[in-house]
Amino acid sequence: MERQEYTVSVGNIVLGVYVFMILSLPTEWKLVRGGIPSEFVYSKELEGARWVTEGRAYHYLHNRFNGSSFQFTIKCVKGQGKQSLPRSLDKRGEGTINLSGHACRYVWGILRGGIFRKEDLTYLNLFFTCDRTDRTVTLEMKGQVVQEDVRGLTEALGESRCHTV
Repeated sequence: MERQEYTVSVGNIVLGVYVFMILSLPTEWKLVRGGIPSEFVYSKELEGARWVTEGRAYHYLHNRFNGSSFQFTIKCVKGQGKQSLPRSLDKRGEGTINLSGHACRYVWGILRGGIFRKEDLTYLNLFFTCDRTDRTVTLEMKGQVVQEDVRGLTEALGESRCHTV
């Protein structure tokens, strides 16, 4: 399956660019910047790039062919973190993939969403610790998607990079 890469980063003209991750996505998926600005607190320089070790990036993933979409958040925490899942998550699958040389645990399921109008959302959480950058990374997605989208995204995200440009 063909892939495309997106560099998720934050920066400005004074401080420069700080990278969260380089994502690998199936070609039918497009990464769109979210309405909330990305933020970072700490970073670490490694192999010629400055990597965010504490911060969040907010985006959307949109499938150009079937209209599926996810709210997509990358959370980075310094050191060893813990995987946090919503209590109301009805787990449908979980496992481990190799992401940039790290054991990445993933969990997906159905999440009851909404305040006034309840709707079921598909939820996908990928979680790993990178010893090279001394951070724990969580990729969190929720939205209206089908199970095949979850499988395809999980497989493609396994080809992402967390500490090499």
